[in-house]
Amino acid sequence: MKTVLKKYKFLVFLEVVAIVLLTSCSLDFPVEDEITGFDAIDNVFIANETLSGIYIAYPKNKISFSKLADDFYPNHTIYDNIADYEFYKWNPHEIQVLANYLWNSYYSAISKANVLLDRVGEIRTETGEEQQKLKEIKAEALCLKALFFFDLIQIYCETYGETTKNNLGIILKNEVKSEELSRSSLEDSYKATEKLLLEAIPNFSEIENTSYRFSKISAKTLLAKLYFNWKKYDKAIDLCDEIIAQKAITPAGFDAIWTDLQKSDKNIIVSETILAMEETLSYFSEIYDEQQNEDEYYLNLNIVFENTDVRKPSAIITDTFIKSDNSKIEVNYLGKLRIDVQDTEAKSVPIFRLAELYFIKAESEYHLGKEVEAKEIINSFLELRNASLITISGEDFLKELLKEKQKEFVGEGLRYFDLKRNHFSLDRVNSTDNEFLFSILPTDYRWVFPVGETEMKHNKNVENNKGW
Repeated sequence: MKTVLKKYKFLVFLEVVAIVLLTSCSLDFPVEDEITGFDAIDNVFIANETLSGIYIAYPKNKISFSKLADDFYPNHTIYDNIADYEFYKWNPHEIQVLANYLWNSYYSAISKANVLLDRVGEIRTETGEEQQKLKEIKAEALCLKALFFFDLIQIYCETYGETTKNNLGIILKNEVKSEELSRSSLEDSYKATEKLLLEAIPNFSEIENTSYRFSKISAKTLLAKLYFNWKKYDKAIDLCDEIIAQKAITPAGFDAIWTDLQKSDKNIIVSETILAMEETLSYFSEIYDEQQNEDEYYLNLNIVFENTDVRKPSAIITDTFIKSDNSKIEVNYLGKLRIDVQDTEAKSVPIFRLAELYFIKAESEYHLGKEVEAKEIINSFLELRNASLITISGEDFLKELLKEKQKEFVGEGLRYFDLKRNHFSLDRVNSTDNEFLFSILPTDYRWVFPVGETEMKHNKNVENNKGW
């Protein structure tokens, strides 16, 4: 039986052992010669292979954040997985386990990116083609590092605002050498991430050859997400307009996303997908009970797709569930990357989807006081999904907008950050009959994850978040 974060606990153990062996201070692994050999990164081919390793290092599975949000309801099969049920109920210890794993994973990946970025300027090229390839390798490494910074800001920092911008941000690690650094401000963390992307974007060609590598359009997508969360709404809107003009949402596009992601050929443009990455484990491994051969969670019963909605066939798997009292109910399980619950194969996952830009633009317009424009953009999207349009106004419009976003991205981890960013409360339900247990308030300290325990132990300059 796979318990909550059993995988995380084991991986954290391995990483702690590695850290003890490699360094006695902050999370600065890998050391200079750990990726392929520091001096061995001396040609374009090895640089590209090193870059592939950085893509692999990215923590792609965001389903834990869907569990912390309200995408799922637990069911009684979770009874023998107490740790996972406690995680769903926001038990601080179980959140710390995930926080440790993610902190170590992100900073390990950042160290790998720093090694490559340090070496790439020393590589000699012999042809114009090699020179352009090397420029793009550097641009991709900068974008990956920006992605790591962005995720760390989302997970370990407060929501940006005038009253929080000078509060704790992330550790901006830019050197290969070992350093015990303090956390920069939230404002400086956003600025550093923006700087990486603005340096990277001009170095990409205009041609997008695959969805499985960063490109100019995916770099601009990340920049739009950054500006949106940084509350630079006008800049976010401009980038959304630019990208939406280049890509298309189609009636068949949603189904095609999940079909394309299962193709072995990675030199393709995935439908409605701006960036995808390969995954080595099943995306559903954290919710699937291998002994019972079923998920320990089904979708929140309030997430309902209309029969005409083009997303319904791919997004959900409808089945009969037998409750602990032997009564039967019809429930929806998460579909997307699988056609049945027992499908446990590893498949590629979307990192950025075109649909998100419609929601970013709509919410940005709303926060700028332009509700008419917000309705126009989101309803143009919902029409393409053959879903009902949003007609209500005011704060109810925002709630409905986020409800539609939850339907589009259910199980992909975005809902947690939408609730956090907008300071909404969150209800927990029990696993027997999904009755209300308690609410997580917007002021709860657990919305902001704790710094990794190993970092706290070995870096005397780091400060933890409030409450931890």
